[in-house]
Amino acid sequence: MISVIVISTVSLSLALTVGLIGISDLQISFDRRLEQRATAAADTCLEEAMYRLKRDSTFTGTSLTIDTETSCAVALSGAGATRTAVSDGVHQNANVTITGTLTILTNGSGKGKWVEISNIIRGD
Repeated sequence: MISVIVISTVSLSLALTVGLIGISDLQISFDRRLEQRATAAADTCLEEAMYRLKRDSTFTGTSLTIDTETSCAVALSGAGATRTAVSDGVHQNANVTITGTLTILTNGSGKGKWVEISNIIRGD
């Protein structure tokens, strides 16, 4: 009788441990998905900054509401052809910051203009 109780207790402990590990894995997966969406939001604002800087060399930043749970903000600093961009993406309770250097480039004739990004650093 005692051996049945001991075996049942051990079995119950193992089942509980496996269940808790499964819940922990689900939480990690969920948190990762939130972080991916926050990263996508930060990327969106960085792309918006590149687009706007190409058209307006005085552009300094903006914020966007992507949906009810997702937003981003980007701020540019510096002057001339090289700017530092800091883009923050938020999705629910996940926050991601991406920093990069934006460089305004033109072709030899001065008619073509584009913005290049380099030195990208991602932080949480």
